[in-house]
Amino acid sequence: MAMATATSCSEHATGDGSKQGYCVSCHTAATHTGPAFRLKWAGRPLSDLFSYVHTNMPKNDPASLDDSQYGVLLAYILQMNRMPAGKTPLSPDSTALAKIRIDTIRTVSINSVS
Repeated sequence: MAMATATSCSEHATGDGSKQGYCVSCHTAATHTGPAFRLKWAGRPLSDLFSYVHTNMPKNDPASLDDSQYGVLLAYILQMNRMPAGKTPLSPDSTALAKIRIDTIRTVSINSVS
């Protein structure tokens, strides 16, 4: 399985505007990032997150967006979690998304100071 990186820079930019319209009224960035996000989504296929968002969001009108809008929101969530942008947009195809693993673990090297 590939790491979740398959988002384009244009999706990241577009996702920021979409999130403002669809998500901010119910969510804070903390619910989509950091420990809360890692606990729920780390190691799972990206198709699981897409399916969850598609089925349950927006809360006041679930499944009301088209697949491309959900793809942009997914790209934004990945960007907020510091996943690198890919060269191509995310496909809303669940088979393709199932091949991408959400990997939120980052290795940080610390240089010791003498």
